[in-house]
Amino acid sequence: PKPSSAASDVYKRQAINQSKYFDEISSFATNPKRDELISSVNDLIDKPLKDPRKHARAIHNIQGQWQLLDTSSKSASKAQWLKFNELSNKAWESCKEYFEEMKEIKINNASERHKIIEQINSYVTENQKKWPPSKDLVLYLRTMFEKWQSFAPVLDKDLNNFEPVRVIFIPLVTRSISTKLFC
Repeated sequence: PKPSSAASDVYKRQAINQSKYFDEISSFATNPKRDELISSVNDLIDKPLKDPRKHARAIHNIQGQWQLLDTSSKSASKAQWLKFNELSNKAWESCKEYFEEMKEIKINNASERHKIIEQINSYVTENQKKWPPSKDLVLYLRTMFEKWQSFAPVLDKDLNNFEPVRVIFIPLVTRSISTKLFC
């Protein structure tokens, strides 16, 4: 027999009440942990780590723990979240100079990689009619590759801009070398 509408409503209310009960229990267990995370972020503000990378990693780890709590239990109260968010943003400030320096380095690295592309393009243009001996060609490419690797990292947007180099230029050079070696 199908339960009556009244019985169905009773089951729904019981399920809702039980769900609220478990939310309260999970909040009881996780709120102290959230308070610890807030305290940890506050400690990073008061005493920033000397190594900005370690400092950034510490903030990131704390934020990850917070997110884990949100996925495994009832979300934080609005007041707790606002406090944590405000302190997290403040904790990142001590890394600002480091990230600006890294950005400048990445921009410079991209510029140097563009110069390498120009050098390789010139080399290909100058040598495509008569390639140098294979040993010299391999040595040149190895040198350019090592030079290329030394100018890392670059900004993500620049990394994407260099994708055509990998997709177009490298096969072109490989084809040219193969033609020279096997003709």
